[in-house]
Amino acid sequence: MPRLPVRNLVLATFGLAGLCLTPAGRAEQDLAKAKWVKSTAYVVPKETATEGEGYFSIIEGLNGRLYIGTHANAVNSWLVEFDPVAEKMKVVTDAHKAIGKDLKGFGAQAKIHTRNNVGASGKIYFGTKQGYPDTQKGGALLAVSLTNQNLIFGIASVGRARRTAPLPASAGLL
Repeated sequence: MPRLPVRNLVLATFGLAGLCLTPAGRAEQDLAKAKWVKSTAYVVPKETATEGEGYFSIIEGLNGRLYIGTHANAVNSWLVEFDPVAEKMKVVTDAHKAIGKDLKGFGAQAKIHTRNNVGASGKIYFGTKQGYPDTQKGGALLAVSLTNQNLIFGIASVGRARRTAPLPASAGLL
């Protein structure tokens, strides 16, 4: 085993001792001088994220509201709309109602993990994830208009699901 030079050990010891002797008040002074951004945290409705977690499935709509994809493992998923002016949230899409199936367990469309997209019309495009191979082939590609009209574009084939759902403008769906 290689031996460390005594000089390096002495320097490391003094360095650690110096860290221990740093006055605790200094850290508090640094925080007092820090510039802070005032903010408020909001929680999505508990029934739409039963484990209290979230993902990156969030986008701002053309109306200035945020659209958040949620999940309840083995149960369902919902697209939630947050109005920052009114400071209120509401469910705008129930995935199972939108696709006409109410499966539980692995077959549940229980996750919206896609990167949501906003079309020029203001529709919010997103996708779900999960599915039993014999009854539900995979995730669903959905959209919701600002009038809360749900549109379903189909169920992804096995092996064809994607985390992002880019739609070409030429398809006339945006």
